[in-house]
Amino acid sequence: MSNHEQDLWPLFKAEYIGRIGQIRIIMNKSRAGEFSASSFDQIHQEFDTINGASRVVHREDIGELARLGASYARYLRLHLPNDVSEAQVILLEALVVLAEKVIPLINMESDFYCLKESVLPQIRELLASPSDGSDKER
Repeated sequence: MSNHEQDLWPLFKAEYIGRIGQIRIIMNKSRAGEFSASSFDQIHQEFDTINGASRVVHREDIGELARLGASYARYLRLHLPNDVSEAQVILLEALVVLAEKVIPLINMESDFYCLKESVLPQIRELLASPSDGSDKER
């Protein structure tokens, strides 16, 4: 990590933790009521902001996780007229939980080998055709 990145790392950590906290609040409120277009738009925006911030500190792994979360939230938003299945919400919840699990790694400034080499490829595979699993349940 360069000196510039080291200087920005504490800001990135705070931004990441705050944005993930906002996503959790949105998820909890939506689960208590109903997911709306606004819910998915807000989740998309929070993940997208994390993605942008990750570029500044050159953490492509975190950026990819955030990009996947943002893309999936946008996918769900676009398919709202057909309602969102419980399986789709569970997958979104799993992405949020994974993002929350990254917080201790960020605090340790650790290399995210497990994220890059194991988890992200599996998530990409799951999200490659998100309609396959949910349409079968209807």
